[in-house]
Amino acid sequence: MPPILRAARPPTRRGWACGRSRPPRGETSYCAARCDRARSPGRAARSGGNTVTYVITQACVDVLDKACIDECPVDCIYEGDRMLYIHPDECVDCGACEPVCPVEAIYYEDDVPDKWKDFYNANVEFFSDLGSPGGAAKTGKVGRDHPMVAALPPQGEGH
Repeated sequence: MPPILRAARPPTRRGWACGRSRPPRGETSYCAARCDRARSPGRAARSGGNTVTYVITQACVDVLDKACIDECPVDCIYEGDRMLYIHPDECVDCGACEPVCPVEAIYYEDDVPDKWKDFYNANVEFFSDLGSPGGAAKTGKVGRDHPMVAALPPQGEGH
């Protein structure tokens, strides 16, 4: 996200954007919008029981900046070989990851561009075998990617 747009967005801070405590005065409309999105009907049905509120897309492939990992208050962003994945059962929909991504790879589930809609399922299916280990830090790098991501040609500059 360009710095000018990032400056216009309300800041997210650990410990309040995810709903674990009250937001600072003046931030309630941002939090309310996020909570309304988190309670949208049909999300669990669309993902086979798992819900993904934020999706990491192709722009992350072969970049792995990890600013989102540092910002995530609940440690739900896991590292594959070529990209990062948000755990659908561990994400609390705080939105802290989205504005810090330097390549704008993170989207709210309903805002994912059509060309990257398959990344919704890739984020859910990545955790099929892994389960819910309870935090990316203790798991470390997973050492594999979703088959769709693994099949992509090299991305980014110089490729």
